[in-house]
Amino acid sequence: MIKRLAVLILSIGLVLPLVAQTAADMPKLEGRVNDFANLLDVSQKSILDKMLADFEAAKGSQVVVAIVPTTGDYVIEEYSIELAEAWKIGRADVDDGVILVVAVNDRKLRIEVGYGLEGVLTDALCKRIIENVIVPQFRSGDYFGGIKAGLEVILSAIEGEELPPVVQESKNDSSDAMFVFGFIVAIVVGLIICGAIVRSVSRGKAKWILFAIGLILGWIFISFIVGIIFGFIAMSFAGGSSGARTVGSGGMFYGGMYGSSSSGDYSDSGFSGGGGDFGGGGASGDW
Repeated sequence: MIKRLAVLILSIGLVLPLVAQTAADMPKLEGRVNDFANLLDVSQKSILDKMLADFEAAKGSQVVVAIVPTTGDYVIEEYSIELAEAWKIGRADVDDGVILVVAVNDRKLRIEVGYGLEGVLTDALCKRIIENVIVPQFRSGDYFGGIKAGLEVILSAIEGEELPPVVQESKNDSSDAMFVFGFIVAIVVGLIICGAIVRSVSRGKAKWILFAIGLILGWIFISFIVGIIFGFIAMSFAGGSSGARTVGSGGMFYGGMYGSSSSGDYSDSGFSGGGGDFGGGGASGDW
């Protein structure tokens, strides 16, 4: 019994570091085209990035490329699913993400497909894309051409799939108009509050102090109220969904806090995954 317990503890001790190491081994997502092997030049990456960005803006699906020197101790299938789980490509609850992984030194590649696209990007289709479209150009040394051609077929397949529509970002003009309106209302209400305070006291220097205090208090009060109101209005127009960056601010202090909406599709630091899930769908190949 003691020996079995010791073996169990030893096994757990060996496995836990490997599990903890999994996420740390994955490279950090840098954009739609992640070239960690310096396989492409700046112009080529720009072309691919624009193609993928335009498609995401129109269709909503996120498709990214990961080019690595090697998958190390992982087989490419394990590496790709770990990468997919770390990056969370695709929209949450739609799971319409795709990752094209190219391991240059291993001469292997894989198309990893999110749950929501497994019906259109079947394992068989992914295999044909790899063998008939990408690999022939890789073998001739045209890595950019192979990746671009493969992506074009992938995007064409997704284009025919019925997916939830893209939520467009709200216009900044409406947010600016809300802010200006809130500013004017704040000033007017502040002056009204000031007038009420001044009339309630005797004339003299004290009235100007009270006037300033009333103006500040009026500004803060109306900023808070208008900010909340217009913030919720802006959120309702944006649908409270990912990708909406509306700031319905009716005042300086609180409008932005209540008016902005984001669920992780994008961050201030740049491109990021939208929360999609993967289940191992796709295909692998080599050249």
